[in-house]
Amino acid sequence: MATILRYDTLASTQDVALERARRGEPSGTVVIARSQTAGRGRLDRRWASPPGGLYASVIVDPPANGQALLSVAIGTVLSRRFESDYGVPTEIKWPNDLLVVRRGWPPRKLAGILVDGFDDGAGRRRYVVGIGVNVSTRRDDFPSELQGRAVSIAELVGSAPELGRVERSVIESVDEAWRTLDGGGSAALLADLAERLYGRGRPVRLDGRPAGVLRAISADGALVLESRGRTEEVRAGEITVEEDGR
Repeated sequence: MATILRYDTLASTQDVALERARRGEPSGTVVIARSQTAGRGRLDRRWASPPGGLYASVIVDPPANGQALLSVAIGTVLSRRFESDYGVPTEIKWPNDLLVVRRGWPPRKLAGILVDGFDDGAGRRRYVVGIGVNVSTRRDDFPSELQGRAVSIAELVGSAPELGRVERSVIESVDEAWRTLDGGGSAALLADLAERLYGRGRPVRLDGRPAGVLRAISADGALVLESRGRTEEVRAGEITVEEDGR
């Protein structure tokens, strides 16, 4: 059974989990907080973490296969869970966000995933997977610049789900994604991801510049873009899907 460390407030579950992982804490250890004062997302951006969200970081050892797919694999499995558990379809914005996309409003972030890796000094790679989910966060509790770009499960379904249930979904999704990759099942995950990939078949910008049409995620986690009959694999940068309003 996984060790779960729960806190009312932390600066960052990710930083605490990384510190414990570097001290040799075993794979499967989970750090959870009800709020964070210095939560961080991709590219060290601030992750708004008011009460009402689930903020969790899970220590994992590398799967035998598909390590580069860890973030999108977890996103794919978590997307399935949100749809089956709450009837909330989500799309996966490469490489780490789960968005709710509905006609007439801009895409809104429901969850984010951050994967930090490090070498333990003994020739082994280790990872900490951070996941933030807006569970019952009120719109007014988000910073003003995020109030039109974030959404909670409660806002979508009309009632707040039990936080422990969402916690179990998150932990089980990390475990399922890891086991699928470890067992060589990345092809099936990529096929599922393709159906959930935000912006697939649409023009995108990379770091503000037109970059082509988004086609797929490659077997090593890169974003596949097509422009003028040629394909390119992108492994870093900020993607913006053109004509976000649907």
